[in-house]
Amino acid sequence: MVGGIMLRGPLFSQYRPAAAFIGILASAAAAYAAGDFDTGTVHERSYEFHLTTPYELGDIADAGVSLNRLLIDAWYRGFGAPVRGTSGSILEGFWNFFVTFNTSQWPHELGHWARARQLGGDFRVTSYGFPAPIAEMDLPHHITETHRDALASLTGAERRARTATPGQYALDLVVDAAVLPLLHGAGVAVVSEESGWSGDRSSPITVVVDPVDGSTNCSRE
Repeated sequence: MVGGIMLRGPLFSQYRPAAAFIGILASAAAAYAAGDFDTGTVHERSYEFHLTTPYELGDIADAGVSLNRLLIDAWYRGFGAPVRGTSGSILEGFWNFFVTFNTSQWPHELGHWARARQLGGDFRVTSYGFPAPIAEMDLPHHITETHRDALASLTGAERRARTATPGQYALDLVVDAAVLPLLHGAGVAVVSEESGWSGDRSSPITVVVDPVDGSTNCSRE
């Protein structure tokens, strides 16, 4: 631990953009952690940024939390402290919103990118908007075709049809039946909202499946 920054390897050469980004965060955190801000109160906390790869999503999420702390503290203990009055309150609210939104949103988007790459696909942000950026995800043919075939088996009206199970739609069962063979082929255990336990129960990996993310939203198509 140096200046409140915890570094953990290894870092591979193919992740140089991530290395540069995380290095900048670590340098900034060290500077603020070591700085002496005269606020009249005692306020100390550490900021941890792990030297890692973009595929370690836990480390990326932790970095988002630490970056949020760092930038919020930078305002109250640094450049935002002299700003007073109405303008100060407005700027403070804007800064808090900007920091909180970005430090939660971008680790999430990086997770999409990492998962797409692990499946042999790609994930690209095409425009930066609010409340979320617009992105495209390209997945391998065998995955996208399974998805299309599952959706094509039901019309719009049939997708909205409820089953005898409260809160369940016909599309839930179709998508569940489509994804289970893929997961079983990967040798993982599966806990599905629709079909319960299946797959290799001895696997160290268990995938929890809610076939349609928000059945209510699906029913409004």
